[in-house]
Amino acid sequence: MKPCLIWLALTILCAKAIAQPKGYVVHATISGGFEPGKEAKPVYEVTYISGEKLRYEFRDLVVIADTKRDEVTVISQSRREYAIVKLERLRQIAEGMRRALEEQLRKLEERMKEAKPEEKQKLIQLLAMLAFLNQRFKSVVVKEAGMDKIAGYMCKRFQALGDGDLVAEFWFCEALKVMVNIKELMDVAFALTPVPAMVRQVYEAITERVSGLPMRQELYKPVRITRTVTKVESKPLKESLFAPPKDYAKVDFEKFIPGTK
Repeated sequence: MKPCLIWLALTILCAKAIAQPKGYVVHATISGGFEPGKEAKPVYEVTYISGEKLRYEFRDLVVIADTKRDEVTVISQSRREYAIVKLERLRQIAEGMRRALEEQLRKLEERMKEAKPEEKQKLIQLLAMLAFLNQRFKSVVVKEAGMDKIAGYMCKRFQALGDGDLVAEFWFCEALKVMVNIKELMDVAFALTPVPAMVRQVYEAITERVSGLPMRQELYKPVRITRTVTKVESKPLKESLFAPPKDYAKVDFEKFIPGTK
């Protein structure tokens, strides 16, 4: 799983933004990864926010969220294709993924009871991987931890403690007004960006406490990933930014992202 997908979740949560005379263009870098000892090189992303619309760009992927229309557009620039899906469908996908993971774990545990020694080793590895995705903290507590300047803006720092240990830090700029609608968009974000359950716990806890634009995120556990905003531009944004290119082909969402039926 690419580290950008974790930060897309939090960024999409800002799609329900307060209408502004100007929009935001947010430039950021991401580093880290899911494989121990294999930290990826920093990569670049850009997010456009205007009213209730958001456009997120990372390499080939473009995601456009429009909460007024209750839909998300996903674009592949290399394939010159796009798909449009309603928010309710994404909620269903997120719930389906959660149930499927739990069912896979249950079946593997049953197979382990009767597996032969040569098969057990493979099952143990697969079980460990799925258990990692499903592992949860017993508790997540969020506390304020002072102020820092990031990209020229004063930001409030929040620390997330999982079972008493520091597992993540987040910096939000309250001067850059955005209104997060957690209940509507949390499942939407994680339907597009499946992540370990512990990561989702941290995000759910932190977004209950914060307001403003996310400027920096440091995830320490269960994986090490950093996202830092390097520049924020405030300017009028063209409406065409929040629509797929006219010469791109429209395809079914199930075809665009296999495994979502």
